Amino acid sequence: PKATAAAPTAATAPAPSKPAAPGGNEDAPRASCYFDSIDDLLQWDSAAMEWVEAQAGSSAPLALPLPGDYPGLPLHRPRIMHCHDYAGGYCKSADEDYLSSFDRWGLFDLFVYFSHHRVVVPPQIWIDSSHHANKIILGTFLFEGRDGGSQAQAFLESEGTWQRAADKLADLCAYGFDGWLINVEASLGPTRGVFVSFLEYLTRKMKGRVGEHAQVIYYDAHAADGSYAHQDALLPRNKDLFQACDGIFINYQWYEYDTLARSKAEAGDRQFDVYAGVDVWARNCEYDEGPGCKRAVGRAKERGVSVAIFGPGWVQEKGPGHGERPGSEEARRVSNAFWDSALDH
Repeated sequence: PKATAAAPTAATAPAPSKPAAPGGNEDAPRASCYFDSIDDLLQWDSAAMEWVEAQAGSSAPLALPLPGDYPGLPLHRPRIMHCHDYAGGYCKSADEDYLSSFDRWGLFDLFVYFSHHRVVVPPQIWIDSSHHANKIILGTFLFEGRDGGSQAQAFLESEGTWQRAADKLADLCAYGFDGWLINVEASLGPTRGVFVSFLEYLTRKMKGRVGEHAQVIYYDAHAADGSYAHQDALLPRNKDLFQACDGIFINYQWYEYDTLARSKAEAGDRQFDVYAGVDVWARNCEYDEGPGCKRAVGRAKERGVSVAIFGPGWVQEKGPGHGERPGSEEARRVSNAFWDSALDH
């Protein structure tokens, strides 16, 4: 996935603040954190968790838990993923303002909080909102950019390092969220096989730490030799990556090449674990931005796979909601109109 704006400055340690939570509780604590390096991640420990819990108060959970009657992701129909990339994340416009105008939780099945940091932990306001709506929520683990390949390969070259990091990623879910999007937009080179092992290990740890509903989803970005190359499909040459985790987010050019029938066949009985990426900004895509993404959503559902809608903040950043007061009747109307149209609700 690609973002639409540079990330703003934010604290790299857990830093509670107090926005509203579902139900209007203004005093509910909020925890947000991200890490910009593997070293930062490895230095995180339970003491940080205990500090945040102390701010929340011993009688209050850190985040709203997923309801006990959560039925799991649907097994017999295409799922809809909402992948949120807005103004770099970790800011009022991406979080409180967006949520004040968004109420179409019933139209999708899982939510991903995306930002340009190595480890992206969803803000508590999003965890609470997702679980309040009985939806699971994922953070993002990311390598990208000019040095992304060398950094990813260095990370994977040490079994002790990547296993410790996977353990930390699983432990971070104590903040209340349910899994990870693994977004490595960089060359893996000779460490590609180790990356498969990392996915397997992390997926196993997540099921043990969070529960069977936990999800680890891989973003399509690698050829069989480990080079950075979107495949725009699930194919024999990247199927091992799919098999190592809970799903694959296919890059957006599947629409141009019409690869989804092949992907569905390759997935076998896991066809709904294939998420066809749909970029609402339509960058390098053959459909139009904004409402034009409806064509791609419809085609993916017709082909019998799931859909990952990336960057729907287009509505507020550039589309008809731009300039509208967050939470106003008009802001909610244009947001709802986009979702209802895109998903044929």
